[in-house]
Amino acid sequence: MILTIVMTHGDALETTLRHEPLWKKFCDELVYTGPTEDILRIQAAIEPYHPMGLAEHHGETAFRRLWSTLRWASALHGGWDMLQLHEYDSIAFGPAPALLPGEMAAIAYKQNKPEKFKGPSYLHYPHFYTPEALDRIVTALWKVPTPDKWYSDRAIGFAAQIGNVPVKNLRGKAFSKNTIASKHLDAALSARRSGATYFHGVKDAPTFEALNAAEASPTHALLPAALGGVPVDRSGADPDSRTP
Repeated sequence: MILTIVMTHGDALETTLRHEPLWKKFCDELVYTGPTEDILRIQAAIEPYHPMGLAEHHGETAFRRLWSTLRWASALHGGWDMLQLHEYDSIAFGPAPALLPGEMAAIAYKQNKPEKFKGPSYLHYPHFYTPEALDRIVTALWKVPTPDKWYSDRAIGFAAQIGNVPVKNLRGKAFSKNTIASKHLDAALSARRSGATYFHGVKDAPTFEALNAAEASPTHALLPAALGGVPVDRSGADPDSRTP
């Protein structure tokens, strides 16, 4: 069984509702998590919604909300074989990648700010976890030092190294920016038509509609995904990293 968890919040409700049919298409069960204070706004529009902690973009509160979400999912894994973890602005135009027991997958980038962060990599959403991989990530997250711990993509990238979790890098099948703005749209559409499946940074309706209308070429051969406990982006760090 494939479980999808979407991490959202009240200000992202319009985007969340727009992406919901696509999330539902590639899973058996879809649930939402987000800040406790947004429960009234969100539960009136989407369900099931499981409130997790208080709102914060980056920091200790955000870390505790992330860890609580993953721990909750880990406790449920007797009922799922694959967890798909999305942020409200990440989408997939196809099914989850095939994973071996103990593996996870993400859009992985090598460390781009070694003067600030200590971890080897950061992992953009969507993430895909086997039960064994998620258990090790949940345990390892508390061992991640600050400030990496306060940024979810960096915290999980560091936890994968600490927990010795092999990460399948989806860079060859993905397009990711903090926000896919108009200046990025041509490149995003080219990636979509060339076979990219996983996208992050899809916030507005025109971007989503353009990507949704684009069709991948049936003859395109996707780039092979790299496997390894420490994801390595051989083309360099993303110039539009989603964390400072």
